[in-house]
Amino acid sequence: MKRIILPLLTLLVASASGQNSQKGIGEQRVAPTSNPVVLHSQNASGSSSYNLNRGSEFFYEDFSNDLDGSTAFGAWTVSDNADNTIWHMANANSPEGPFVSGSDPLDSETASNGWVIFDIDAYIGDNPSWGQGDDDYTTGYLTSPELNMTDLSSVLVEFQQYFIYCCFPLSPLTVEVSIDNQESWYVFPGQGEYFDAANVFSANPQVTVVDVSCIAAFQPSVYIRFAYNSDEEAGYNQYIWGIDDVRVYENTKMNDIEVTEINTGNIVTSYEYQVIPFEQRIMEADGGLVAGATFSNRGINTQTNVTLLAEILDDADAVIYTYESDPFELTSSITSTDCPSAEYFNLFVSTGFEPTETGVYTLRVTMLGDSIDETPNNNVMMKTVEFSVDEYGHDDIDAIAGYIQTSAVAGTNPTEYNPGGWGSAYKCANQGSSAYGVAVRFGNQSANGVEFKSALIEMDGTVSLTESPTIAEEYYNMASNWHNGTYKYFPFDNSVELDTAFQYFGCIWRETQSEGRLYVGAQEEEDTDLSSAAWELGGSGEYSWFFFQPYTYSVRLIVSDRVGLDEVNYSAGLKSFNIFPNPAVTETRVNFSLEGSRSVAYEIRDLSGKLIQWQNVGDFAPGDNTFTVDVSRVASGNYFLNLVIDGNAMFSQQLNVQK
Repeated sequence: MKRIILPLLTLLVASASGQNSQKGIGEQRVAPTSNPVVLHSQNASGSSSYNLNRGSEFFYEDFSNDLDGSTAFGAWTVSDNADNTIWHMANANSPEGPFVSGSDPLDSETASNGWVIFDIDAYIGDNPSWGQGDDDYTTGYLTSPELNMTDLSSVLVEFQQYFIYCCFPLSPLTVEVSIDNQESWYVFPGQGEYFDAANVFSANPQVTVVDVSCIAAFQPSVYIRFAYNSDEEAGYNQYIWGIDDVRVYENTKMNDIEVTEINTGNIVTSYEYQVIPFEQRIMEADGGLVAGATFSNRGINTQTNVTLLAEILDDADAVIYTYESDPFELTSSITSTDCPSAEYFNLFVSTGFEPTETGVYTLRVTMLGDSIDETPNNNVMMKTVEFSVDEYGHDDIDAIAGYIQTSAVAGTNPTEYNPGGWGSAYKCANQGSSAYGVAVRFGNQSANGVEFKSALIEMDGTVSLTESPTIAEEYYNMASNWHNGTYKYFPFDNSVELDTAFQYFGCIWRETQSEGRLYVGAQEEEDTDLSSAAWELGGSGEYSWFFFQPYTYSVRLIVSDRVGLDEVNYSAGLKSFNIFPNPAVTETRVNFSLEGSRSVAYEIRDLSGKLIQWQNVGDFAPGDNTFTVDVSRVASGNYFLNLVIDGNAMFSQQLNVQK
């Protein structure tokens, strides 16, 4: 999804990359030529909300008469930069080629009577010398016959497709329209609701609808073409694109706002998190929790006085906070002065909400305007956000979709597996936190004994993530009780004080080929803020970090010292413990999580062990808890703050007091 940022009331088109240099784009990946790439197939059909808006059908092509066309309008034409040999009607072996041979064919509505394929893989498989010179890319066009759309007041183009492309994350697929006998073309994105990612199959079929009303409506001579890499960018050089069942019809909706995604952070300039350490909550004075929405005007009319209503719900689903944005105007594809007009818009607002305690909250976003919306159910979305004691995470623990694995090295006996790594980027809202390690959810098919490391990289905005310095790490060998699908903590060799001026990348990383496979939890198509990166093979033959992932990985940054918690503290009922702010001036907050109900006290001692301050705080319930310690009368210096559980188990954190 290409994003358009709408800060306050100003609409601005986002960059094509969807991620600025400060968010650290990795190198572009190129599929290896010696071994087949590991391809991920997505089985669920991709669909568009525009299917709800289908009016009378003006044009339908099912390619039952091959490229000669099955309508009175006539034949389709093809062209490409390989002597017009890449486009053809699919055969019984399609798709074919060195990387996709044996892959599923397009599962379109009328696949049995023929479908069109742009089969790059078959072409390069028959031409092994291809790509050695200047022709290191492919480009091609499938062009409709001339269509008279004089009577159409709006124009939606629907088609069923199936694709996988290489070797850059941004899609090379476009739908293009000409009204001057193909002298000039208006270019629209053609990948539909597919999340940009190289080397990943789309849905099969992916039903895609493109609104071309701004140029095609009421026009007597319209040509529509499906274009692959029309910009002729070097590097788009492998795999397939299948197309079938092309329809043209009018839009029936007049007033229809659709919310397609909501966020708990500004995903264009920064990141969003599903789990936020309480010490990293955005304070009310700094604007509070950011609520964002990605939305579209699916109707014909401009929508006036549109607002974003953000509601915060507690764990009992009661509304505890409400914020509504200033109203704005939302044009449609027809009323916009731009052509192509933007399909998606983003709005991010500072709600002012600051949680007063740890726990799980729900953000509910509703977008409505003056008009009566024809499909009000798609105007509302909800997302949970947890304010934790010490966990920073982009993933939702309850929404895991599966596990990502390291791939096997072909021809090895015993089997060896390629390097792999997975992680996420983090940016702190507040000064004072320190990173101690990562918590990871490994899958149960991970092999015992596999060496890996936890690592923290300081992201340098002037270079790639691969070239940025690793500032903390620690090596481990997989134990049998570490890969049971629950989070396990892997501390770094040293803690790192996190600075709000920098961005960091916390990860699990196996840099070398070895026996044994790793499985790491992942949410499919959830990396909306482009925070996830994976350690993968690049075109140079070297491994590098790559962003633009179709997953969010189950790797979280931990901002308290949990060393020994799994082995010792759980027996006392303590699951986590940290203090913030640290250094403290007048007070600090003790954040901790209990496995059961416990009696809690604290003490402050100087480095010689002298007791400076003590208090029996009281009984606390299981889960996340917090209390405040007054240090206004404690002199500047270094101390230990000890948490005492049930009067007999003591756990320490260093405390620095500054005046």
